[in-house]
Amino acid sequence: MAMKQLSAIFITVLALYAMAGAAIWPNSPANHGINTACTTGTSTCVVSLPLKVGAGDLLHFAIFLGTTANASCAGGTDAGCLIASITGDAGTFADLASSAGATAGNVNCGYILNAAGGEISVTINTNFAIVGAWKASVIDIPVSGSTFDVSANIVKTSSTSQTGVALSPTSRADIIIRCTRGGATTIQLATRGYTVADVNGGSSCWTLSNTFNGTAPTYTLSLATTMVEQAEAFTAPLSPASLIN
Repeated sequence: MAMKQLSAIFITVLALYAMAGAAIWPNSPANHGINTACTTGTSTCVVSLPLKVGAGDLLHFAIFLGTTANASCAGGTDAGCLIASITGDAGTFADLASSAGATAGNVNCGYILNAAGGEISVTINTNFAIVGAWKASVIDIPVSGSTFDVSANIVKTSSTSQTGVALSPTSRADIIIRCTRGGATTIQLATRGYTVADVNGGSSCWTLSNTFNGTAPTYTLSLATTMVEQAEAFTAPLSPASLIN
């Protein structure tokens, strides 16, 4: 088939999806949150966004606790400190299980599938005060109609090279979000394809769009330490990009 004909077909597909209101996934989230250092001894943390949240967007939240076992949560165990609610968006919030290690700290994630939108910042509220050092992250995914797919977490022993947790997405149009916490000064995701969503020392998140590849990625740490990872996948209506992958 001639190149002009192929181009015409692709343009037609794009137009049909736009007319139908189907989501066209970006290569990476366009409105990243800022991974913020939160105030010790509190149960709230305000995270600012570079752009206003769009109505219907997928919002992803994460908190990162310190690396001393059970010394960061007033509730008694690091795994017991969870995101309780979100202030600033009226969408329905859902929390996920924590990934906590004896010396790696804790990551707890949650999400709003259908944001009310319009805000420039949100407040993450935890169920207990965080008595140690902690950070919080918000990632705004500008796509409507998303649903939760799968999630998993893992705790890794000390090493400078870590393998994350595998996922089994059920759609070709998933976006995967992976968040890590560890004692290393920096944690870098070495597997190609992922985009940095936010980085703050050993507390970071990455995204991978338009995918059904949930293969466990590889991380490189600045020094040999333990690490925890929380990963989840969300599904949106198929995009033209996913149809030709």
